[in-house]
Amino acid sequence: MSSDKQIQAAGKLFSARNARRNIIEIWEDVRWMDTPAIYKGVNRAAARLREAGLEDVRVEDLPADGITSPGGWMMPPAWTLKTAKLELGTNRNKVSLANYDENPQSIAPLSPSTPGGRWVSASVVITDTVTNLTTPVKNRFVLVTKGNGEADETVMLAKKGALAVITINDSKHKNASRFANNAIPKDSGRKCIPVFSLSPSAGRKLLRSLKEDPAIKLRAKVQAKVEKGSLPILTGSIGTGGKPIYICGHIDEIGALDNASGCGVAIEALRVLQSIKDSKKFKPQLRKIQFFFSVEVRGIQMWINQPENRINFIGGLNLDMVGADPAKEPAIMAVQTGFLHKPHFNAYLIQDAAKLANRTVGTIATKARYNYVSDGMLGIHGLGGHTSFEQTTGTTYHSSADTPARLHTHALQWTGTAAVAFLYRLSRMDTRDTLRLAKRIYRSGCKTLESSNNKQIVGNRILKEIESLRAATTQPIISTEPHTPAELYRAGVKRSSGCWPSVEDALALEQIINEFKQKLKQLKVKPTTAKEEISKALQTKAEKL
Repeated sequence: MSSDKQIQAAGKLFSARNARRNIIEIWEDVRWMDTPAIYKGVNRAAARLREAGLEDVRVEDLPADGITSPGGWMMPPAWTLKTAKLELGTNRNKVSLANYDENPQSIAPLSPSTPGGRWVSASVVITDTVTNLTTPVKNRFVLVTKGNGEADETVMLAKKGALAVITINDSKHKNASRFANNAIPKDSGRKCIPVFSLSPSAGRKLLRSLKEDPAIKLRAKVQAKVEKGSLPILTGSIGTGGKPIYICGHIDEIGALDNASGCGVAIEALRVLQSIKDSKKFKPQLRKIQFFFSVEVRGIQMWINQPENRINFIGGLNLDMVGADPAKEPAIMAVQTGFLHKPHFNAYLIQDAAKLANRTVGTIATKARYNYVSDGMLGIHGLGGHTSFEQTTGTTYHSSADTPARLHTHALQWTGTAAVAFLYRLSRMDTRDTLRLAKRIYRSGCKTLESSNNKQIVGNRILKEIESLRAATTQPIISTEPHTPAELYRAGVKRSSGCWPSVEDALALEQIINEFKQKLKQLKVKPTTAKEEISKALQTKAEKL
């Protein structure tokens, strides 16, 4: 079976049904948002991976204290929530506005308790923005009619003695609350108050009641614990050897799409890759595949920035919002080719994987673009080779309306097939494969240069794409024991050159690199550094903004 047919056969082993099951299981746990809920979702995902036969599956504890921040990404404190309620009127004649037990997203993550965890009752101050607020707020609720709540604003109101902040979700989903994940500061030490996120229907009830009686009182009760603790990272690997590759996704957010979908698809893709690892029908795996699922960006940053965990990855794949129903969401799939478009050969592999998925399971709407900071940036070092799939979503984004009803079998099958194809090819890529890809990049690059108006930028990008293939070359393990020529020939050394085939291919790769450098020299193109490339991309992005 040819390499392309092997990749396609591996992709066809992906089951959208299994992925959907994984997604729903994670969503059922993690949508409750607090630290115990995240641990439940992680442990459930770990169980599925072990069922799939993966032997290296670990749930590790990361420090969560609102202080520790390796790589510049602060881990939030641990948070345990027992109850959160907001009601209109008295106990005898009450109207529920927010109830965590019925809608977890009606309270902002990391919200602290009301004083003593008891009921508090007070009138309401209404303002469009906190910056415009001049009315005293001490021992009162503050209804902010614009926005979803910001941490600095919440801290400001806490200093002024407010009891809690109330926001209203501006959405067409009448019973959906906004996931107010930025309403409470993630760093410890700043006094804060609870933030409630009302659904549009609950918001209308409150506004109507306040119009009828501006002095009407609300009452609220929040019992929560914000403390120094831990948050989980689910990690492990398949196989051994070579510079490893990775697949990752964040498991802490509350939606079926964002981001139980990324984790659920990744788990099923890992099941497929595990099932074929030792099969003689498929090419042998040459590189370890490592996986990471944790708190968005921060968890993986925390793990990878510890000196004992630093790994020189050849690249990998991040899955973020990948199962959207195109009839219910915008659902355009972004095929993200690298951090700020940094040149790397993986940009070709991710686009090839997308094309294979189109041929195998049918097309979906896609667009190619570079990605920004996301899961898998891995310490913001070694940024080459970080690719991603991410669908655009609509009005359900970051809200309790992001449920399994938004999932779509075709989108899940497409993403899973593409993910398997990408990881299969990268984990089995030998020096002969790198040489083929180098020739392809060289040929297409020469044609691009001919028509380019900016040969300086384009030429350097193509050169760095070819040079990045050096990391994918594989060399034979040569024993220190002396060998006779006959023994070396039997072990694979070619009689015509006295070299291993992989050594010849690596030398041929260097020849292609040198030939392209000569071409750039003839065009008077000056070489640039990777740092200059990233600075240029950042400058371009800033100019667009």
